[in-house]
Amino acid sequence: LWDASGSRENVDFQRELSLLKDFFKRFGTGKVHVNLIVFRNVAEPVKRFDFAADNPADLLRYLENLPYDGATSVRDVNLADYQADAGLVFSDGLITLGPEDGLKSPFPLFTFNLSTKADFHYLKKLARSSGGLYFNLTKTNTQNALDRIARPQFQFLRADIDGKSLT
Repeated sequence: LWDASGSRENVDFQRELSLLKDFFKRFGTGKVHVNLIVFRNVAEPVKRFDFAADNPADLLRYLENLPYDGATSVRDVNLADYQADAGLVFSDGLITLGPEDGLKSPFPLFTFNLSTKADFHYLKKLARSSGGLYFNLTKTNTQNALDRIARPQFQFLRADIDGKSLT
């Protein structure tokens, strides 16, 4: 998911694109299938990219040439129809149209932010509710973020207490 709203027009996209390139390198030369959803005030139709993991040039070029304008809404984004190992979300989380809680994911979402002005709480909540992680790239380096994505994510789900002990 790529936020192309006006609030992100001054972000260091080269750092985000570099992160993506390094992410795909971890798959060696295997085939990668990406369903890209670009969103602003409305979500664009899904664009599919198929490429060797060591050559995401078409995807990166497409992202480099996106116009950044408009408000931000996720109400048109429906992830229920997709099967994926994970989703990467590049956004400042500043949802200005519609409810922000409309985005649900059946797979882990890893959210990335490079803006000092962002809705950090929303991005953390989105990642954690799906079993993913949030990365504030103004405070975390790219390599650390990629290393953490590669590790299994564990969450505390529940504790039953009978008054004397935990089960």
